[in-house]
Amino acid sequence: MKTKFRIVRFVSTVLFLGIMPFSTFAFEYTINFAASGESAVYDSIIVQNLTKGTSVTILQGGVLTLYDVVSTVDRVNTEDKSLRVFPNPVTDKSTVRFYARSAGNARISAFGTDGKKIIEANENVQAGYHSFQLSLPNGVYLIQVKGAGYSHTAKVVSQAGNIIIPKITYSEMPQPKTMPQKIKNIAGTMLYSPGDQLLYKGISGNSCTVTTDVPTGSKTVNMEFVVCRDGSGNYYSTVKIGTQVWMAENLNTTKYLNGDDIVYLSDGNDWKYAYSGAMCNNYNNVDYGSRYGKLYNWYAVNDSRKLAPTGWHVATHDEWTALKVHVDTHWGAFANVAKALAADTDWKNSLVEGAVGNNLYGNNYTGFTALPGGDRGGTNGTFFNILEGAFWWTSSEYNISNAWYWYFDNNALYIVWDNSRKQFGLSVRCVKD
Repeated sequence: MKTKFRIVRFVSTVLFLGIMPFSTFAFEYTINFAASGESAVYDSIIVQNLTKGTSVTILQGGVLTLYDVVSTVDRVNTEDKSLRVFPNPVTDKSTVRFYARSAGNARISAFGTDGKKIIEANENVQAGYHSFQLSLPNGVYLIQVKGAGYSHTAKVVSQAGNIIIPKITYSEMPQPKTMPQKIKNIAGTMLYSPGDQLLYKGISGNSCTVTTDVPTGSKTVNMEFVVCRDGSGNYYSTVKIGTQVWMAENLNTTKYLNGDDIVYLSDGNDWKYAYSGAMCNNYNNVDYGSRYGKLYNWYAVNDSRKLAPTGWHVATHDEWTALKVHVDTHWGAFANVAKALAADTDWKNSLVEGAVGNNLYGNNYTGFTALPGGDRGGTNGTFFNILEGAFWWTSSEYNISNAWYWYFDNNALYIVWDNSRKQFGLSVRCVKD
C-alpha cells in the first residue's frame, strides 16, 4: 500500500509542476460597489467572508477580486525571467526577486503540490524590482507573484530540514529617485469558495449600511445608505432584511428624541420600583453600554417622548415575527435562525452543534449583528447574561404589567419570544417607518 501511495503522490506532483493543465472550474469574480439613498458616494467597504472568518477593506473607487485556490495557480512558465529564486533548492531561506510592471498591491503566494495555499503575503509596491525572503518546510512548491498587469510563477524545492513554519518577509529594494511614491491601495482580494457568505459594511460619513451576499459571478453591489440618528446624536448601522430596514446595532441613546434625559438608575432597588422610563449599562459598566447598547425598561420604550430616531420606531411583536419568518425561509438551509442573526464575535462558546456560540464563523448571515448584551431583572434589579444572551423589547404590550420581548442565548438554535414584567431591562432595536 505504501508503494502505491508514493506512485500516486509522484504523479500528482508531476501534474502540479505543469505537464497537465489545472482544473477548468477555476474562477475570479470582480465585485464593484455603488452607493445610493442618503449618499451617492461611499468612503469604504469592509468585506467579511463570514464562512472563512477573513476580511478586507475596499476604499472608494476600488474593486474586490474574489478568487479560489485553483484560479491563483497558473501554469508554470519556465521561460519567465521576471521572477528569480536563489538559491534553489532552498536549504535555509531563499531570496525571491520579481519585477512589478506597475504600482499597487502585489500578492505573493506559495502553493503545495496539492494546489492548496501554504502561505500568502500582500504588499503595496512601486513599479520596479522587489524581493522578499522565503522559508518553507521540506517539499516542492509553486511560488507566485500577482499584481496589476503581471503574474509571475516559479518552482521551488525546499531541503530545509529545520524549517517547520513557512514564512514570507518582504524586503524593499532601493528604487531610482525618479520612481513615483507608493500609492494607497484602494482595491482588495479575498479567497472565496462557492457558497461562502459575504458581508459588506459600507461607510459614508456618519452613515453605515450592511448587506450580505453569496456571489456567483462578477457583479456590482449597491449600498443603500439610510440615516439613523438618535436623540443623543449617535448614528447607527442599518441593514435591510426582506422588506424591513433594521438597526444593525442596539439602541444606545441616553436621551428621548425631544432631548430630555432618560433617567439612569444604577441601584437595584430603585430599578425594580421604577414605573416610569429608565435605562442603564449592564453591570453599570460604561464599556458594556458602549459596545452592547443600553438596557431600558418598557416604560422608556412606551414613553411619548420616543426612544427611536426620527423616521424610525421600536419594533413591534409582529415585525419581529416577520423577521423570524423571513430568516427561517431564506437562511434556514445555511444556518439556524439564531446563528443567522447573531454577530460572529463576543458570544460565549457553546458545545451545542449549530448553536449561536458554536463556530462563530457560521454566524450573522443576515447582517443583523446581534451581540450578547444581557439583561436586568425586574424583580430585584440584578444583572444577568452578559456575553451569553440577547434580549429585545417590542413596543407591543401584553397586559397592564407585562410586554412582549424576543431573545436567544449562546446555546440557542432559534430566536423565541415571551412576555415579561415591564420593569425588566432589555435592549432595543428599531425599524424604519
